[in-house]
This record gives sequence, structure tokens and C-alpha cells, in this order.
Amino acid sequence: MRDSTGGVGLRVILCGVALGGAGLVLFGSIHAIAIVPIWSRLPGGLPFAVAAGLAATWAYHEYWRSGAPPPGVGTGLRFGALAWLAGLPATALANGMRLERPHRPLPGWVDAASLGLAALAGAALLWGLSRTRRGALAGATALGVLLAAGGGPVPVANGGRAIGLWAGFLVVEAVGGAVLALLYGRLVAPVLPIAGPSVNAAGSERGPAA
Repeated sequence: MRDSTGGVGLRVILCGVALGGAGLVLFGSIHAIAIVPIWSRLPGGLPFAVAAGLAATWAYHEYWRSGAPPPGVGTGLRFGALAWLAGLPATALANGMRLERPHRPLPGWVDAASLGLAALAGAALLWGLSRTRRGALAGATALGVLLAAGGGPVPVANGGRAIGLWAGFLVVEAVGGAVLALLYGRLVAPVLPIAGPSVNAAGSERGPAA
């Protein structure tokens, strides 16, 4: 995540750390609604949440730098929702195996294959959004880290509350994308060494000039 302007990398990191904290609170809220409150256990998940926040911020940074349509809060929501959709192949694989082996533990290769599918989907998503190799690498990293930080695919095959938690992750990632857009617009976009970013009072910004 290096840039020619010395402070940009630090600002991207700060943005990622802040996003990780916000994402942890969002996750705790959804978990409390869908399953049970786990507020006392949330601090233990902070390192994983920060890792996910940093990876997602890097992916958004590469997207913004690509000169794609102007990212703002609406684009942040879309970015987060697309990240959730990109995780569907990994979720489908893991839960298909759970349905096939309802009373037996999953083979060890399922976790590795799910992680690989998530990384491939993340690479495809960011390649489609940015058309850059750096973007594809950032997308692969982001989806892989998001899956690992969340403990792997949600066991939707268990039904009931697990389905609610899985659906709740769509809210977490979409709202997290909007938060990311706001943070990025305040912290990073104004100092990027490229032409054209402007940040309005609502926290949305125009993308770099082509």
C-alpha cells in the first residue's frame, strides 16, 4: 500500500484500523440479534477485525485509484454488498459438504478450498471494478482475510439462527462499505497525489481524473 506521498500509506492504515473497530461493533450487533449477545468476547476478536479492516481498505484504495466511477457512500454500500456476494461460492461449497455429511466432520481440504474460492472471487471482483493487477491482488487478499477473520463460511446448513447470521453479514458488509467510504473520503482522498478528488460535507468524493 505504498504511495509517493509519505502520509498516504499511514492514512490508509488508520482508515483500516478504524474500519476494523466499526466492523467489530456491527458484527457484535448482528450476532446479538441473530444468535446471542457476545459483547464480553468481542475484544478478543479485535486483531482479526483490524486485519479485515486493513484488507478491505486496501481493496477500496485500489478501486478508487483506478479512476473508476466516483466512489461515495452509495458506492461504498455497493462495494460491501458485492464483497458479500463474492463470498457465496465459498459458503456454498462448505455448506454443500455439510449437507452431504450431516453427522461427520468436514474433510480438512474444505477449509482450504473455501479460502481459495473466496480469494479467487475477490480477485475477480476487484479486477472487474479496477481492471488492475494490484486491484485483483487486493481483492483476493480482502476476501481471504474476511473469510478467515469470520471463522470460515457461516454454517447455513444448520438452519435457523445460522441463516439469520449469514443474512446479517450482508448488512455488516454493506454498512461497513459505507463507513469505509466515509472514512476514506475524510482521511485518504484529500491527500492522494492524483488529480480530481474532492470531498463534500456528506463524506462522498469524486474519483481521480482519468
